[in-house]
Amino acid sequence: MAGTNIRRKRANKRAVILGVIVLIAISVVFIILAVKLHRENEILKKQKAAKDEEYERLMEFNAYLIENKDKELTREEIIEIARERFGLTNPDEILLIPEE
Repeated sequence: MAGTNIRRKRANKRAVILGVIVLIAISVVFIILAVKLHRENEILKKQKAAKDEEYERLMEFNAYLIENKDKELTREEIIEIARERFGLTNPDEILLIPEE
């Protein structure tokens, strides 16, 4: 009888240790995933802020064009105004802003 009790205690102890190891492993996986999602969220926030800024510039440019619709502007003049006043670029261009 005493031998079976010792075996049961050992088996229970192993099961508890195994359960703790599994819980730790699952916790580590969840922490890694949470950190990854947090980083992705920060990147998306920055991208959204950039898109919001671009949207605001486009809305200002649109308002400018509506206000000046009676003026006959050439395509080049419109592009120059968009670049200089509103910081807009063509999709294939990169805007370089010098540091102050």
